[in-house]
Amino acid sequence: MSSQTRRTVMLGLSAAPLVTALPAFAAEEPAAAATAVPFDGDVIIGDKDAPVTVYEYVSYTCGYCGRVHQTVWPEIKATYVDTGKVKFVLRPFYRNTVDLDVDILSRCGGEEAFYPLADVYLNTQSVWTRHEDIPGAVRQIARRAGMPEARIDACLDDYDFKKTLVESFRENAAAHDVQSTPTFVIGNTVHRGLISVEGLAEIIDSELGA
Repeated sequence: MSSQTRRTVMLGLSAAPLVTALPAFAAEEPAAAATAVPFDGDVIIGDKDAPVTVYEYVSYTCGYCGRVHQTVWPEIKATYVDTGKVKFVLRPFYRNTVDLDVDILSRCGGEEAFYPLADVYLNTQSVWTRHEDIPGAVRQIARRAGMPEARIDACLDDYDFKKTLVESFRENAAAHDVQSTPTFVIGNTVHRGLISVEGLAEIIDSELGA
């Protein structure tokens, strides 16, 4: 068994609450998910002309990443992104095949659907990462977001798309010397690991000259 496979299997050793207990995250126009174009680049949240760019590298199966997303991101978004001071980019860091599958499905519905679905995966991480059938739970979340089963199959079976995403991940991680998650890159500052709202705000304020 490969180390990657072992990491994937280990995710399923905890208690397995039913993923059916998750709320339905129905898309307003489910049919759009069947025709949207999957993408492999960055999606910016916030004003594209904002003076500061924050890159966050996440593993969807990283507990620290889930914690930061649930407790730090909402305040940072409200204070800096929504006010036009920061543009934010979420970039994947694949630690295992589950991370790759989640990222594929988040990108499968097109650019506009990326952050809403990635947000669901990170906010419900403690549920689906403990499910006895993690790949099935990952697929079910996509279905509940309005993605047709045929679309899910097509995206997950697209070898060329997977190859492109993995190559992009490796290039991005190498460019910023990212070796673990979560990692934040703000200007010339790289912060690795857990961070508080106050800690991230301090780095951003320094870049803003505040």
